[in-house]
Amino acid sequence: MDLSRKSLKTFAKEKLKGKWGVSIGVTIVACLLGAYGGFGYSGNNGGGGSGDSTAQQVSDVLSGIPVGLITAIFVILGLMVIWMILAFIIGPVIALGERSFYLGLCRDEQVKLNTLFSKMSMFVKAWCLNFMMSLFILLWSMLFIVPGIIAYYRYFMAKYIIAEDPNVGVM
Repeated sequence: MDLSRKSLKTFAKEKLKGKWGVSIGVTIVACLLGAYGGFGYSGNNGGGGSGDSTAQQVSDVLSGIPVGLITAIFVILGLMVIWMILAFIIGPVIALGERSFYLGLCRDEQVKLNTLFSKMSMFVKAWCLNFMMSLFILLWSMLFIVPGIIAYYRYFMAKYIIAEDPNVGVM
């Protein structure tokens, strides 16, 4: 098979013909269920220079906001926390299901949205794979940035390998 950009693009378009909707749906659902991780917080930790205590500052800000709005904000925050915990737990398994979907798509197999959930029986293996990949990438990144980037690309296809052949070990 020719590996030029043009031939790969033609191959992808051919395989996606008539399956764009389900493919986009699988990707969106996988993203929402945590297959891509990345729930990092990048907020500002900087403190103010005013001498007031933090509790007093929060109290001053909240005194002008209606109680219903504060309640709604806390409900939304609670739901977000629940969603992040759920995504953290099932994200690795969903990632394997997504890889399975796209491998099946390339092989002209019948794939549906429920293919995304086809690897639930491999829950422990998916978690172990995710943990080992993260550990090795972290250890290589501690050496220098460039080895960490190389390690990321070295382990990038591991989920595809396990999705294709569930008998392969994590290591």
